[in-house]
Amino acid sequence: MIRVPAPPEFALPAAWRARFVLPAALVLLAPALHAAGAPAGAAGNSPLLKLGRFEVRPHLSYSLQYEEGVLTSPGDADSTFVESFSPGVLVLLGQKLTADYSADVKMYSGGGFQDSIDHDLQVSVNQPVAGAMLTGSQSVSLSSRPSLETGRQTEILAVVSSLSGGLPVGNKLSLVGSVNQSLQFVKALPDSSSWNGNASASYNSGRSWVASAGITSGYSAVYKSPDTFFIGPQVSLNWQPAAKFSLALSGSLNDREILGGTRDRQLTPAYNVGATYSPFSHTSVGFTGNRTDSPSLLGGQSLESTQFGVSLQQRLLGRLRTNLGFTYGLSKFITTVEAGPPSRRDDLYTYQVGVSLPVVRRGSVSLDYQRSINASNAPGFDTDSTSIGFSASYRY
Repeated sequence: MIRVPAPPEFALPAAWRARFVLPAALVLLAPALHAAGAPAGAAGNSPLLKLGRFEVRPHLSYSLQYEEGVLTSPGDADSTFVESFSPGVLVLLGQKLTADYSADVKMYSGGGFQDSIDHDLQVSVNQPVAGAMLTGSQSVSLSSRPSLETGRQTEILAVVSSLSGGLPVGNKLSLVGSVNQSLQFVKALPDSSSWNGNASASYNSGRSWVASAGITSGYSAVYKSPDTFFIGPQVSLNWQPAAKFSLALSGSLNDREILGGTRDRQLTPAYNVGATYSPFSHTSVGFTGNRTDSPSLLGGQSLESTQFGVSLQQRLLGRLRTNLGFTYGLSKFITTVEAGPPSRRDDLYTYQVGVSLPVVRRGSVSLDYQRSINASNAPGFDTDSTSIGFSASYRY
């Protein structure tokens, strides 16, 4: 187990106070200022700017976290304060177009980390075409964050595109399909590209469940590593037998082949499960589970990832919202090239506690605590990290 050094004495530099702490105070004061200047009876969800169907809704968030046990390189962990200031804007054009952009300025006190400005853009379009409803989405994100997979702060540019559609055939039957593209550019590590698609028939019982069955296929390419191809059947079910309980699950059995690699052709399962039970109006218990297979950031390996989680959400005193959660994740890094890196297994246990409080109509403040314990058979990737932080947000 890595010994984490005691946190250094820390005081926010004057430049930080001027650029971040003062804007953070505005985040907290903005809801009150807005409420003071708003006419009585004004709608709580009105946008900042509205011209016909065109709406502009800015948002702003601030957080200050203390983290310890975070890997700066395999075998080396550090402690740091992380201050984050994230302005952004949501633009809507009726029900057809949504565009959301955020910038995230992060500053670290720990010497093993580099300050960064992350960017995230999400665009989605809905358009009916000849009786079918087409939905397209495009996301572009640039991030530089500590990664347990690589054991250090890692800069990633991700570009994800998708197009999906549904065509009704009768009252209860529909034909649905989608195609997706994911491009990932990683600094100082191999880039990768993935394409996948699926087609299925969906049946809506008109009562409490919707089921579908079809086929899925995909192809992945990693720089200087073998390409991967898969194809297989897939099924899904959405079921809500009562107002207090809902279940959503999907799964496929993929015939996967690594082209020119060290692994033989094999059948690999993939699934996604989510269930929610609400015994009381302000109490909710959730369960999630999923398994995926994708190229690893490290190159020359495929990543088989399995995760299960449970959560409890409870509202207290009319306004205070609490959240308890536990997640177990199993990551298997399997070598796909001759003389490649040795296979690796990580068992990650994560405990989370959080409380949040709405502020006036549009803002919220929260406190969060998280502890993550990773047990790995690879030297340098065992960690016991803790994070505690405060955040405030405001959205029009």
